[in-house]
Amino acid sequence: PEQVPAEGKRKGMGLKTLESRASLLGGTLVRQSAPGQGTETTISAPVNP
Repeated sequence: PEQVPAEGKRKGMGLKTLESRASLLGGTLVRQSAPGQGTETTISAPVNP
């Protein structure tokens, strides 16, 4: 599989921000990663009808 090269050192908090936002909505953020297989990120949040 092709890999995306890193663009230097990042100091961002992208995933932490997403995790916080999901939590504020009463939801969750789950990450699963496996060497050579990539990473899967799932965000779940309740829907109010």
